Amino acid sequence: MKSYAERLERQRLAIFLLHGIVARPPAPGSLRNYTRKHIPVQDFEEFLAALLERGRPLTMNEVLETCRAGQPFSDRSFAITFDDGFANNLTVAAPVLRRFKIPACFYVTTSFVESNLMSWTDRLEDLIERAPNRSARFAGGDHALADRRSRIQFLEILRRELKSGPAAAIPPALDDLARQCGIPLAASGTGELDRKLNWDEVRQLARDPLFTVGGHSHQHLVLAAMEPAALEQEIRTSMEILENRLGFKPHHYSYPEGTPSAYSEAVIRELRRHGVTCCPTAEDGINAAEADPFRLKRIMVT
Repeated sequence: MKSYAERLERQRLAIFLLHGIVARPPAPGSLRNYTRKHIPVQDFEEFLAALLERGRPLTMNEVLETCRAGQPFSDRSFAITFDDGFANNLTVAAPVLRRFKIPACFYVTTSFVESNLMSWTDRLEDLIERAPNRSARFAGGDHALADRRSRIQFLEILRRELKSGPAAAIPPALDDLARQCGIPLAASGTGELDRKLNWDEVRQLARDPLFTVGGHSHQHLVLAAMEPAALEQEIRTSMEILENRLGFKPHHYSYPEGTPSAYSEAVIRELRRHGVTCCPTAEDGINAAEADPFRLKRIMVT
């Protein structure tokens, strides 16, 4: 695993972005989790130990307070965050974080928690892994599904093309691929890689003084691509569900995708209007004292 502790700097903050931690690595040759979206727990333990040896952990509330004060961060400060709301955040990651006494913020996508839904990227990866050994047609070309390497190549093309296009084009593209492969798309999450937290489990995290729960949209759509009315409804829905289910209104949030094109001034204004005070991106980088709480950079951990 990379030495992420080397990214820690004097009077700077590194925010680390994770999705899941798994107790067991995938079977040899498996396509699932080829991107290391879910990190084996042993790697996670080594990652945290290296950070603690060199730096100082902060809560996202402490991050926000420091940004508002315009003060330098403590030398080699770091924060741990998780996106989406996978069940392994509670069952695997949380016990390790408690053992190390490291705080973390969990940004949950409310529709995922409400219905145990899989993201379209996970549904796509699962589909291509289960697909028969033949080709599939996409964007005017035929793509081989002969072995793990060719399937990964095809997945990279699919991810790139579908993420760059309109969100409305994704469901019919997945349906067409499933039809070509002759197998159904998965919808609900099962197993370590797919099951989402339920609300009892989210509340367990929220009750722990070491942890913070925030929002990550309702449907995990790119917020900057939405029309004003749809954007308002997406953010309002996620915030209302979080408040109703948790008994308090979170003020932390993170942008789905988090790339420069995934958020905008209009998105930030809408988030502020709904009480959000801090919303980090997924842009790679380190943060200084004058960092904007709505433009904080994070380092993806894989």
